[in-house]
Amino acid sequence: MEAPPVIHLKDPDELAIEHAYRTLPSTGEVTAECDLQQLSGLLVMLEKRGFAGMTVRVPGREGYRIHIVSYKGKQGACYHTGRTARYQGGALAVMDDDHHLLLAGEEMAVCEKTALLYSFPAYGRMIRCAGADRELLQKLRTDPEPFESDAFENSMERVFKLIRDQGTAEGYRELFYPGPFKLLILIDGTLVRRGSVNRVPLSLSKKLIRSDGLFELDRIQGRPHESFIELYNTRGPVSLLNDSPETVISDSAHPPDFILLRQVGGAMKARLIQTIEQEKDYFMLTGSNREDQFGCCPSDEVTMADSLVRAGILSSSREAASVDACPLTIYAFRGEMILKEGMLRFEQDRDFRQEIRSGLNDRKRYILKKTATWTLLLFVALTLVIAVTRVTGPSVIHGNRGLYEQLAVSSPEGTAVVLFHYSKRCEQCLALEKYTREVLGDQFPGLLERKQLQFGQVIIDQQANRELVEELGLITSTVVIFQFHKMEVDQIIVLDRSWALYDREKEFKQMLSEELHQLLGGDR
Repeated sequence: MEAPPVIHLKDPDELAIEHAYRTLPSTGEVTAECDLQQLSGLLVMLEKRGFAGMTVRVPGREGYRIHIVSYKGKQGACYHTGRTARYQGGALAVMDDDHHLLLAGEEMAVCEKTALLYSFPAYGRMIRCAGADRELLQKLRTDPEPFESDAFENSMERVFKLIRDQGTAEGYRELFYPGPFKLLILIDGTLVRRGSVNRVPLSLSKKLIRSDGLFELDRIQGRPHESFIELYNTRGPVSLLNDSPETVISDSAHPPDFILLRQVGGAMKARLIQTIEQEKDYFMLTGSNREDQFGCCPSDEVTMADSLVRAGILSSSREAASVDACPLTIYAFRGEMILKEGMLRFEQDRDFRQEIRSGLNDRKRYILKKTATWTLLLFVALTLVIAVTRVTGPSVIHGNRGLYEQLAVSSPEGTAVVLFHYSKRCEQCLALEKYTREVLGDQFPGLLERKQLQFGQVIIDQQANRELVEELGLITSTVVIFQFHKMEVDQIIVLDRSWALYDREKEFKQMLSEELHQLLGGDR
């Protein structure tokens, strides 16, 4: 591969950096020379313009002039080519200039553009990228496959859970981190920021010097010790973002348009419900609105979320980023997010959240009413009084032998416990499958043996299953119980809470057990 062009700058200002960026082709390198006191501001200017992988070099460790090497390579859209990247340094996790949070030793899916950036010398032995899929790579020329990833918030939660509380460190060593990552998160929760002297626990210092290139630099005053745990507990995932978002967008001058909630489904509905049920202040999305012709990473979720902002359902704050960077947006419910003293503040409105919850549930009731007969409507209405989670009677158009055949039920009077999940398996759906099989095997072995009770699976995102999934109102991994009489649907029980209990085994098993015992009586 031909070496990218290099531009050298001396004591550059913002205009010089802008000119260098425009002068370079789609990829290239800028080396900026400056005095030590200019370092912090120069790193900010390079990052703001869209450079990445900034690495600080201090020649001989003694000179007062330093060099910052940075790279251009983020232009264009993000496309999926089957690439993965793995961080191989000594920290627990690292965050790059595009908010990719990589956990040590774990493969993370990245777009072709990010994989190209990781090929630059600054990342060297820190990052190992897997090769692209040949077919997807060929499609780049004719029919590129968009790359969508919203792993940042989930990765933050994982890092939070993985940090080991090692108590108060016996001592600290002040070490300068030259880059190329924006920050490191250590196993004890210590944050190490690029271009700064950081207080690093003595027990971790030797490893980081060897693996990530940290070194002593006495001429810069050290930062106070920073704890990821403390920041995350106080502010959540936004704690690692830039401190000064530009604005908060919220249409609070007009009444909210709740009718739009009827159009919300899939992953966005799951996010809204999860935000309400888990009492989160906000959620975050990476990508651009499909209506933005210059957006680099078109996202259906971002497009829907922005529509909800215009409808007065959500508020949003988009982190200031360069034109070529994948934008990251914070969304909260209307009126719950304000910008105060340069920082985002959140205050939950429980009454408004309940209205949102009701509006989302109305969508499901609307679909059921649309497809039910008058007799079954009465039946559903009566049974809803008894249990909200029960949807009884063949209220879907599949309420005939077609559904019996589709689910491959073995007995005309059989009961099928079906896990609906996406084709790409995840921790959530794998846990639900495990728990469900254990409940059936442990508590209903006789029915399983006689094939009067069976476990099945339906893939949500397969075209053949779309109609059934929409009629049931499913948006994520969910367990549904179908009871048949003479090969026709007699009852349907949608366990709406199943997806939210994937990490609470005892509660999930108790819920499923109670539903089955109530439905099947004493049969085992």
